[in-house]
Amino acid sequence: MPWFGAQLKGGAEQLAWQVATRLAARGHRIEVLTTCCKSFLENWETNHYRPGRYREAGVVIHRFKVDRRNSRAFSDVNTRMLAIPRQHLKYGVCPVAADDSRIFVDENINSTALLNHLEQNRESYQTVVFVPYLYGPILKGLARIAGQVFLQPCLQDEIYAYLPQVERIFQKATGILYNSEGESELASRLFGPSIIPKGTVVGSGIEISSDFALLDDAKPEDLRRLGQSVCVYAKEYGDWEQVIDRYEAILGLKEATRTSKPIALRKKLREIHQMTPGFDSGDAITNQTILLRNRLRDLGYQSHIYTLYRNQKLAAEAKIYEQNRFPKDVGLIYHHSIGSDLTQPAINHAFPKCLVYHNITPAEFFRPYDLAVAGFLEKGRAELPRLSRHFPLSAGVSAFNSAELSEAGFDPPEVLPICVDPAKWSVAPDAELMDNLQDGRVNLLFVGRISPNKCQDHLVESFYHYLTMDPDARLILVGKVLPDDAYFDKVASTIHRLGLTESVVITDQVTESQLHAYYRTAHLYWSMSEHEGFGVPLIEAMWFDIPVLAYAVTAVPETMNGAGILFTSKKDLESVAALAKLCVRDAELRRTILRAQRKRRNAFIPKVVFSRLEDWVRKMEAML
Repeated sequence: MPWFGAQLKGGAEQLAWQVATRLAARGHRIEVLTTCCKSFLENWETNHYRPGRYREAGVVIHRFKVDRRNSRAFSDVNTRMLAIPRQHLKYGVCPVAADDSRIFVDENINSTALLNHLEQNRESYQTVVFVPYLYGPILKGLARIAGQVFLQPCLQDEIYAYLPQVERIFQKATGILYNSEGESELASRLFGPSIIPKGTVVGSGIEISSDFALLDDAKPEDLRRLGQSVCVYAKEYGDWEQVIDRYEAILGLKEATRTSKPIALRKKLREIHQMTPGFDSGDAITNQTILLRNRLRDLGYQSHIYTLYRNQKLAAEAKIYEQNRFPKDVGLIYHHSIGSDLTQPAINHAFPKCLVYHNITPAEFFRPYDLAVAGFLEKGRAELPRLSRHFPLSAGVSAFNSAELSEAGFDPPEVLPICVDPAKWSVAPDAELMDNLQDGRVNLLFVGRISPNKCQDHLVESFYHYLTMDPDARLILVGKVLPDDAYFDKVASTIHRLGLTESVVITDQVTESQLHAYYRTAHLYWSMSEHEGFGVPLIEAMWFDIPVLAYAVTAVPETMNGAGILFTSKKDLESVAALAKLCVRDAELRRTILRAQRKRRNAFIPKVVFSRLEDWVRKMEAML
């Protein structure tokens, strides 16, 4: 950190002193790397202390000379930044010119000597914690070293937090230590869901709830409830002994908490490969096969993905299947989602093998629009009874799907849910979209290919009613559009008939960066889909803290499991639209929805899904 000492003013400085000295008092070797500058209030290019190592309160304090800086350039930029009104700040959009952002970092307090020491002596430190987020040694230093690197940002909703250099250190850190839940929530709004899994609230005092704004009008029973909740919070996050216990655990300072390598499975199989009919960008099955392949490789198996079709942009991720016959000691995972020429090779492979069922959309949805696709879907469903005789091990990605496998004659199938990993969103959102979509309008979002079972036409009709209650809104339909698609024509004609061409956006297929921007700027995720085997975007929306409103049909209630808001009828689209408006505009309802969604989304993180995968692999090993 830039300054360190017992007498320093400021929350971050006092926090650093308390944590360092209390950890040292428990017998840990703590070294603080800081500058020779005395404090925030002094000249940042003056070395008030001599460089070198000192010991105080059980802590080694290692000071380094500060760099010369252009203080006038820094002051000019800082003045311009502070003059920008709060309402002009947008998530994911740099509030100043790139040159100004660079000057803020380069002409900040800095110490090249400190950073060189850290780089050269990185192996001497088990763990490095950077605190707080705002200054040169942190903004430049965190990105320069590898290994176990933590950031304790002491984050505030201020203009500095919107700089791209700040987002970069949040993405780079292997762990983030927050002082409060409010700070954690602010960080996820600023930098997206990829940072959520690596964040932990360690505490340092009592955070006053926003509910206290209502104290003047509160009833006695409400006051008692608030008092009880504050006591619970204080006992957990305001007690220094518990706070330091958490630091020890998170930083790996206790022997039992240090990360150990996973125990390798006893392997008879050398290889476990996957087969899937198609392999395309933005496809849930494609993403799942990549995650499973990577995990299988981590477990020590050779693993590849074989497909009949792949997007050329993904050529490095999958191989085209060319009538390969796998040896008997090779495991196979077959992903069934449509009628395919891969079905017979999957059947022909000797054990061990297993089938993952992603569900097949009933053909009746497509018959009015595309008889060829309807035929593939009918073929895929017709293949299920035959597949059941050749796959003793099977799973659906939901219990809804597993029930269909049981009806088709499979031995009791398991559930291997789709992994929804928020780390996927470490890709930066599209800056232009982030800017354009934060224009004050309400963004209602649906993600999914333009398809009859997704019922985008119903969503457009319901949105027509929504605009009568909340006219400053737009509907964004993110999804691939097939050439000469009759259902897309129906959706487009519905938009035109209702006069919504200026209010409805159909994106076609988008990049990950663009999809990130659409999620980050959405106020509601709204689904009218009538057939889902799982519904990945429902969970993705939860990671972006978007309230979810969805039609309760097929696997959707299971995927939501009490989170979000579900409706059971489409007979009154005006009522559905009114419910959508409540989800957008009712602050207390939004808070209630988000609390439940934050719990539900954790059911699909890699740790949970990989545990089930490893159980499956053990069963495949037992087949030999």
